[in-house]
Amino acid sequence: MHEFTHLNGRLFVDFVGKTETLWDDIRKLEKILKLDCAETEDLNVRNPSRSELKYIEHYSPEVIEIVNGLYSDDFRYFGYTPLEPSAFHARA
Repeated sequence: MHEFTHLNGRLFVDFVGKTETLWDDIRKLEKILKLDCAETEDLNVRNPSRSELKYIEHYSPEVIEIVNGLYSDDFRYFGYTPLEPSAFHARA
């Protein structure tokens, strides 16, 4: 996603919101833009618990290394911690 927000390693947009903090970020945008957004139902969430990573049991150390490499800039720019490949076991 950094390709939409960064150029030559520098942030070039005024605001970056995250899905994890969607409603708080919408409130911040309302203040910045001097708008009032109507409350809506969150129809995209089927399970309120987002603590578990979906499909994590299917990941191997090699897959985690690939993901960490592909998204390393996103992890750095947006404050995410890459997963540790050694914490995963190859499936039999």
